[in-house]
Amino acid sequence: ALSSKITERAREENLRPGFANTIALCVEEMAGNVVRHAFKPGEKKWFDVLILEKEHEFIVRMRDNGKMFDPLKYFHENADDKDTEHMGIKLVLKMAKDVQYSRSIGLNNLIVTVEKGDYGPG
Repeated sequence: ALSSKITERAREENLRPGFANTIALCVEEMAGNVVRHAFKPGEKKWFDVLILEKEHEFIVRMRDNGKMFDPLKYFHENADDKDTEHMGIKLVLKMAKDVQYSRSIGLNNLIVTVEKGDYGPG
């Protein structure tokens, strides 16, 4: 539902579909990992997304109040694993110009920067 809302909002803002799809995919993949690794079943937690459009890039900030989960560390610790569970993180790392994680005041903060030029005309 989250990626659909992002795609719908992008259409309203007349963004090129390639940009919208890339951003929606990044959020969907990372949100899924947060739910899987940072939230306990039945636990009431929240996940917040802020998307900032700049001249040459989009900055996607995702924040949640789940237990500490650093997707970059998780990916690198499991890089040799044949399991497809972390393929979404790998995909986001390939699409993004930069990915940064931090933990502050009990919140996971993930910033994904995607260059506009990488996804061609709409």
